[in-house]
Amino acid sequence: MTRLAALTLALSMLAAGCGNTSRPPTAAETTATSTSRTHAVTATALRAGVASALRANDKLAVQVLWTNRVPASASQSTRGPALAGMRSSAQKRQKSKLRVRTLRDRTRVVSIQLDPSYASATAVVQSDERVAPSNLAGVRISKPIELDERARIDLHRIGASTHFVVWRLTVIK
Repeated sequence: MTRLAALTLALSMLAAGCGNTSRPPTAAETTATSTSRTHAVTATALRAGVASALRANDKLAVQVLWTNRVPASASQSTRGPALAGMRSSAQKRQKSKLRVRTLRDRTRVVSIQLDPSYASATAVVQSDERVAPSNLAGVRISKPIELDERARIDLHRIGASTHFVVWRLTVIK
């Protein structure tokens, strides 16, 4: 076999393995294609991700009000201006030697609006709370306070997952 014949045979074998073929896809190829389609994120899954982030942020806020410390895990549910504001408020309460115990927390999500790009979302949250200011020793310094607030919360999506984080919180008057 000449060198030219060997090269032609090698190129034809390579082309046969890499080019368009009319053969049906293998079971592995079919499974890979259908699996990628089932992983497409739905609006329902994204709304559930938003609701989960809102619950985690609410739980974090209750903890920070009492301890005046923002845990390292806070960035799992809250980032950006919302996290900076939470840290600033905790520092101010600590300097004032004040803690806040949450006695009742009835928070409900009024609405969730997904951005058309699915990269962000906006939620309106109604919060009916009863809190008791205390000194650092945990002794109440006043009667419990009733709060009824609405907030607009902007959330950012993390990558291509259904996970969102609270980004900005604006109190609605």
